[in-house]
Amino acid sequence: MVTQSLTRLTCHTPGSEYVDVLAADVYHSDWKQSHHDELLELGKGKIISLGEVGNLPSVEVYERQPKWSWFMPWGYFIQNKENIKIAKDIYNHPHSINLDMIDFTDRIYKLKK
Repeated sequence: MVTQSLTRLTCHTPGSEYVDVLAADVYHSDWKQSHHDELLELGKGKIISLGEVGNLPSVEVYERQPKWSWFMPWGYFIQNKENIKIAKDIYNHPHSINLDMIDFTDRIYKLKK
């Protein structure tokens, strides 16, 4: 199903031969499932990410939208004490990979065993 927003995104995308990663910016906790699904459809197998977000998604949203490859919250996000729990929940979630889980030896980056 092609929606109006997917059509709009398609009009602003140069084509898969020019794009390696597609990103969405999410503000005001507007975690619509359609944002994830339509970008995934538009990417046709390309990596999708959250380019910048005002707040991290809840664990429930994170689990419903599992194909985001990374996210980048604004720096002030962690200054709010309520957000510290959200950050811990997301960064410790089984879907998340953190730097301490990556082996950087010999310039070959791989997950630690």
